[in-house]
Amino acid sequence: MKRVTLQLGKSFAWFNAAQFLGALNDNIFKFLSIFFLIGVVFGEDRASTAGSVVATIFVVPFLLFTPFAGKLADRFSKRNIVVIAKTAEVLVMILGCLAFYLDSPAGVCIVLFLMCTQSAFFSPSKFGIIPELVESEQLSRANSFLEGLTYLAIVIGSAVAPGLTQITNQRYVLAGLVCVVIAAAGALCSWRIERTVPAGGGKKASIFFIKDVYKSLREVRGDRYLMMAVFASAYFLLIGAFLQINLIAFGIEALGYDQVESGYLFGFAALGIGLGSYLAGRLSGRSIEFGIVPMGAFGLAFCSILMAFVGSEQFKHIVFALTFLTGVSAGLFIVPLQAFIQLRSPKKIRGEVIAASGFLGWIGVLISAGLLYVLSSVLGLSPAQSSFVLGMLTLVLAVVAIVILPDFLVRFVIVLFTRFCYRIKVVGSENVPAEGGMLLVSNHVSWVDGILLAAAQPRRLRFLIDREIAGTWWLKPFCKLMRAIPISTDDPPKKIMESLRQARQAMKDGSVVCIFAEGGITRTGVLQQFKSGFEKIMKNTPYSVIPVHIGGAWGSIFSYYHGQLLSTLPRRFPYPVSIHFGKAMPATSSAVEIREAVMELSCDYFNSLKLQRKSLGELFVRSVRKNWSGRCICDPTGKKLSYGRTLTAAIALGTEIDKL
Repeated sequence: MKRVTLQLGKSFAWFNAAQFLGALNDNIFKFLSIFFLIGVVFGEDRASTAGSVVATIFVVPFLLFTPFAGKLADRFSKRNIVVIAKTAEVLVMILGCLAFYLDSPAGVCIVLFLMCTQSAFFSPSKFGIIPELVESEQLSRANSFLEGLTYLAIVIGSAVAPGLTQITNQRYVLAGLVCVVIAAAGALCSWRIERTVPAGGGKKASIFFIKDVYKSLREVRGDRYLMMAVFASAYFLLIGAFLQINLIAFGIEALGYDQVESGYLFGFAALGIGLGSYLAGRLSGRSIEFGIVPMGAFGLAFCSILMAFVGSEQFKHIVFALTFLTGVSAGLFIVPLQAFIQLRSPKKIRGEVIAASGFLGWIGVLISAGLLYVLSSVLGLSPAQSSFVLGMLTLVLAVVAIVILPDFLVRFVIVLFTRFCYRIKVVGSENVPAEGGMLLVSNHVSWVDGILLAAAQPRRLRFLIDREIAGTWWLKPFCKLMRAIPISTDDPPKKIMESLRQARQAMKDGSVVCIFAEGGITRTGVLQQFKSGFEKIMKNTPYSVIPVHIGGAWGSIFSYYHGQLLSTLPRRFPYPVSIHFGKAMPATSSAVEIREAVMELSCDYFNSLKLQRKSLGELFVRSVRKNWSGRCICDPTGKKLSYGRTLTAAIALGTEIDKL
């Protein structure tokens, strides 16, 4: 399927570079701190305890300062906050070198606390600035790059930290100097970000930050999907923190690695998260595909459960593969959630909502540290058994997500299947806005026109469908899931008015309503007269009408081209279809005017077919290429021609044929 490339801009690129270097620095210093504390204080037999201590220190600043940072992000320019935070990172890393030089565990813990404090002030602005740097329809792609590069930084950090420890022979001062250089590079990148305007928030922060978090969430509690995304995002951080700590202990106990070598294991998970984030962005396109979230949750659950059964050195290759797939599933899980939170949060309190989401996420990280301590130290479970427990918890979440979001998942599966069976060319996709209510009016050629339209553009559709068809036993569950609006000309006036009211309300809620105005599937392939029912839907409304033409579906096995449906095998696979979206028309447009617009789009489709056809000269040259033999083609003197000379002569002759 052809897509429109969405350019994210230089400013976003500089911001992403600053974020990449910051994530790289955080992970290098975090792992250096863990290795330092294991070597100086805890010892290898208490590696899990060292990881839990570092995780706890990592969490506390986010809990204390994230709500306040969210209010700052709404009051001041997010770009300025990013610059200040990145500059502070350089000073903190210099203090880290000093703590390593003094060989002070307490000093390292304090610097780790300061580093996380800097990150806590950076985080709300980091996610809040994205909608200010890119368009709303670019959010999924922007977040996929952000998450992908963040976890690429984690991969590199997971590899660099053990490598630095080995290269410097555990001289952590030298390793810390690398962190200073990376922090300085990140600060320089942040200065290249374009200035952004403050959102205009003016709320005062409270000493009781939990109260601030509660108020922020209360303001958006009416948005059910936003609240679900916030809590699901928090659970993602719980999973990530649990994996990062548990994998070090898993490598030591199950695979026989030391604490440094085990640090490489999480690199595979981070690499998978980067790939999964990229895939989530590609699958989402110009919108946000919530159906990816349950799939990612199931992947996380099954990989974590399987890890419990391969926890020995002889299965280490399987362990690395499962760790990578766990990361891919996590990437699919988080990207739609982050993009949705940024898009759906009200602009004036976007920083507060993102901060509240981050606060809950760090509560999840704290819970993960406590959960790991209980499972390993209190219950005496092995790292493999702890992974099984996490997998079962995630499986429950996946089931809940399916129950709550069945239509999102069904739509996503249908779209994937359709794109596999059809080669869909989309023209004019930019004419369909990424948000806001509207009405699509399309011709009706086959029984799969609905899913073709769903696959051709990223937004969820609500179809007006004939009541008799919607009541068919095998279609009824799908119509209910997709929230189709049944209507019939045989309905009494009150029922018809109710269907029209539902369609108007759907557009008011920001949905895209679709109607096949011919009233039935064409039996001849010719565009029929449009019924005027949709004029009543659009009467006295501010919404636009988008004309749509589905080209190429006439002739498929789901059309009446062959007389009966499914009466023959597909002629081509994947089957080519072209869908043209026209420019928006006013709500006052009549059925005749909309039909004329659809007919014009059909002309565009047939003209595009002419451009794809080979000319007579091109066909002649192709024939020469296919049937040429050096033994039988000669020039007028009887001399055999080479392949190159024969082809040159054929092209010249083909050009003359085209002129004729």
